[in-house]
Parts: sequence; structure tokens; C-alpha cells
Amino acid sequence: MLFVDRELRFDAPLLAVAADVAAVNEAGIQDVADSTLRWWRSAIGRLVRFVGSLRLDELDARMLFEWHREIAAGASAVTANSYLRAVATILARLVRRGMLADSPARYVAYLPEPAVSPKAIEESTYLAMRA
Repeated sequence: MLFVDRELRFDAPLLAVAADVAAVNEAGIQDVADSTLRWWRSAIGRLVRFVGSLRLDELDARMLFEWHREIAAGASAVTANSYLRAVATILARLVRRGMLADSPARYVAYLPEPAVSPKAIEESTYLAMRA
């Protein structure tokens, strides 16, 4: 007889510590820059404030979609996409480590961003480069 318990839960970490868990490799050594970890913590903190304290395996694409949309309502598309990109990176690292079966961020589309205008340089700088 095959026993299946659909309510069986593994010991998934809380969403609040996802950035710190993703920032270290299998040997427990941090393998991302401190600035990257700060960016990840900022994004995860904002997500936790929106969805509450969940385990990683309880986070779904609909929650991420609503969170992304809420950020976009009060910030630029670039900012909203940056937060989503940080969370997507964290979740992808946790999938590669076998801590998640799939990343719900894969199903959330990024907002269109305006084209970046090329930066102009001073004429004196241009002439110095040609010299």
C-alpha cells in the first residue's frame, strides 16, 4: 500500500531569512558581495512586510505578482523590477540548492522599462580622448 500525505511539510526556512540562506554556498561560505546581500535583504524585507512571515514553500506566484504590482503603483518600473529581480535571484539559488522545488518568481513578468538615454560627455573630455 502506498502512503501519501499531502500535508507533509519539510523543514523549509522562513522567507525572512531567505537572503541570508541564499548568500552562502553548501560549505556555509558567503559567496556574494556584501552590497548584493544588502540589496537582497532589502527586497526580502519589503516582501515580508507585504505577505507576512511565511515559509519559503508557502510563497506563490500570485503573492509575488501582487507585491510587484503594489511596488509599481508607488515607484518606477525600474525600481519594482529591481526588487523582483532580487527575489527571483534568491529563489533561483535556493532551487539550485534543492531547498525549493520551483521558483514562483519564474511566473511573474517584469514591467516594461523605459529605454536608457546615452550619457553625454563634455566636449573637452571627447577631445582629450581623441588626442
